[in-house]
Amino acid sequence: MQPYRYGILQPHRAAGAAEHNAAWLGPNTLGIEVTEPELAALCGLGNIDPQHLGGNHTASAIETAVSWPVPPRGAALVTVRLDADAVGAMAVLSLRANSVALSAETKARIALVGRSDRFDFGPWPGVRSLPAGIDDIDEVGAGPQNLGAVIGGLASPGASIDDAVRHVTRWLLTGEAPREWVARAEQAAKNLLAALEDGEVAVRDAVPGRIATVDGFAPGAARLGYRRAPVVVAVANLQDRIGAVALRKITIAQYRTGYVDLPETARCLSESEPGWGGSATIIGSPQGISCRTPVERCIDVLLNCRV
Repeated sequence: MQPYRYGILQPHRAAGAAEHNAAWLGPNTLGIEVTEPELAALCGLGNIDPQHLGGNHTASAIETAVSWPVPPRGAALVTVRLDADAVGAMAVLSLRANSVALSAETKARIALVGRSDRFDFGPWPGVRSLPAGIDDIDEVGAGPQNLGAVIGGLASPGASIDDAVRHVTRWLLTGEAPREWVARAEQAAKNLLAALEDGEVAVRDAVPGRIATVDGFAPGAARLGYRRAPVVVAVANLQDRIGAVALRKITIAQYRTGYVDLPETARCLSESEPGWGGSATIIGSPQGISCRTPVERCIDVLLNCRV
């Protein structure tokens, strides 16, 4: 039996968010990567978010959870999105609450998630051509120790947070991902290539060798931009759940820190559209609403916020 309740908050600007979030927020709630300050302030047990609200791009939530004070049993652990770092932190806290020792292998998987979450990939490798075949796709797939399968599985529409915590807990302990997640990761490579070939995803050089844009969505699409530049502006229409209205979303990311000042970029973009935020390696448009900022404005701000 899990020691906690697990919940996903809705962006505070989204319709109906106040009522939904009120059922989760309070004195017995721990936030994990609750990136909106308005919601984080209502997490009575604190908020594990070193990169976004903490400003520490060298840390991750899952690694911080290894030494974070263990919440009381029955507490609510909440986040704003299902990703490996946030769900992994929930899994780590749950294991510790159940007095399960973290083996060396489990700690290695925790570190693997941490490196992925903080974009610890080393120097940008330079310009590469776009994939010409399935064997050339490395943006998605099962990945090392099935981490890619875990990341893709968590991103699938309609994923249950309780199932997510259960599956990630098992992966941390054994390295095994659900069979359907592995199959989905393998299919994702085929889908990404097809989306690129069909024009559903388009990668362009906005500023050659410096900034690339990616239009359209398929798992792994934004990472295609790194084949052209170390800074990527990705635009997509996304749904946060099945049947929901698609919202225009812009994500700006850099291969690693040092190419642009993304916190300053978010601040500048928020002057005309409040709510931009993120970390030193990735920022996004306001959550819960369609982004109205033109891509050209993003690029202009990036060019004036270079490190």
